[in-house]
Amino acid sequence: MQKIRVMAKKTLGEMRSFSDNPEDHLRRDEARVPSLLEQLRSLRTEEEKVQAVLDQPRFHSPGLARRLLSDAAEVKATDAGRARPLALLALVAANQASSRRFPQELLDRLRIEAALLMAEVGGLQGRPRMARLWFVAAIACLNHYPCGALERALLCRTIGMQRCREGRRDEALALLGRAAEIFAEHGETLDAAEIQVEEGWIYYDAAEPLRAIPLFQYALELLPAGERPAARLRGLGGLALSLADLGRRQEVDAALEEGLALASRVPLVPHGHGFELARARVAELRGRTAEMAERLEALFRRLREADCPLEAAMVWLDLGRFYVEEKKAPELKILKAGRPPLKGDAASAVRAVWDLIERRDPGAEKAMRQVQEDLGYARHDPEHPFGILQEP
Repeated sequence: MQKIRVMAKKTLGEMRSFSDNPEDHLRRDEARVPSLLEQLRSLRTEEEKVQAVLDQPRFHSPGLARRLLSDAAEVKATDAGRARPLALLALVAANQASSRRFPQELLDRLRIEAALLMAEVGGLQGRPRMARLWFVAAIACLNHYPCGALERALLCRTIGMQRCREGRRDEALALLGRAAEIFAEHGETLDAAEIQVEEGWIYYDAAEPLRAIPLFQYALELLPAGERPAARLRGLGGLALSLADLGRRQEVDAALEEGLALASRVPLVPHGHGFELARARVAELRGRTAEMAERLEALFRRLREADCPLEAAMVWLDLGRFYVEEKKAPELKILKAGRPPLKGDAASAVRAVWDLIERRDPGAEKAMRQVQEDLGYARHDPEHPFGILQEP
């Protein structure tokens, strides 16, 4: 009998040790994620999902939070509106998970990533106030918990991109530069290269191609041809435009040739159409306005066929402006009849700026750029307000 008690005590001790092992908790937690996702998908509304994750311990899972963050990151570029509820659920799941079962560092990292993703969604939807609120939450978490350098790099990158959207160029460059340094120091060269592509675009948009070119070139050296094709394509488009500004014809052709081969590997929206716009702009810089118009017309048709009315409307406005300036009445009439099928405020805003373009209003160019920017935000937030409709 005594021997049985000793064996039972030993077995219970081994079981307790097994159950207290953090790695074992994490393995079991990861195994439950597919089932947890199915249970969440069975709930009809986002409110029901949030309430379930708050109240039911089975959803207090870092594995679930990590998967939700991954799904949100995957869709944010095409539809930040879909990414937002996923990031919020991830934050709730990480907040509710117990540090007695899972490593505190893991939970803190997930909370920070979720807060930063919420901030990024706010920026993509044209909601700077929401972005700032989530930045404050992420910074508070970073200051409270001993998180690593990579989390701080992620913070610098996300705030830097928001500063860029707000037109605060110097702040954006400082933050993005620091993020690239940290990523590079920790061996995350692909993340560093993606950031340098964005730095290059900031300089190009500020009419400083000489400062943009080395950033694009260095980033492309770090980005292997087989990895992150969207970032490489964006870098090639920026490099081609910067070189074209300086009349470096052969180098432009080389960048465009590589980009054309790569473009078939990325979705037209949100990545491929930017390169096609760069090709049209290069033609314009070379004085080939007919070629520019052909490229824009081809891109417009592709966007319509791909059922991307917001992006098609941006190109449609550029074509309309060109036909009016060149006095191409027949082409303008055909283009006007093929207006993209927009609804609501987007349709009203596009009609309003088209009227300005047709009347050759002095403010048409500025109004068009603002509407195009608002169309970009509307991709992520159907309720985004259009500035041209708010003006008296």
